[in-house]
Amino acid sequence: MKTRITLALTAALLTAGLGSPAALAAAPGTAPAVTPAPHAAAKCVNADRFPFVVRNTTTKPAFVYDQQNCTGRVLGVVQPGQTRVFEFGQSAYYN
Repeated sequence: MKTRITLALTAALLTAGLGSPAALAAAPGTAPAVTPAPHAAAKCVNADRFPFVVRNTTTKPAFVYDQQNCTGRVLGVVQPGQTRVFEFGQSAYYN
């Protein structure tokens, strides 16, 4: 069974300025999304659970990687305003 992004990851993202309170208000049974603040500096966010939900609220594309620390192969690109789910995503780079 797929697991969900934990509250700990969401809290860490909020602390890093990469999350939003709206992500914490996700409906029960849904995974909170990794949501960068529109003004956030370039950052790499590591996932610790799956699926990896990436919501891009910036003005530039976010890149999802198959390895931690934004290394390895790019699995996909999340365009501004999009939300995508990556079963095997390990990290996302926001510019």
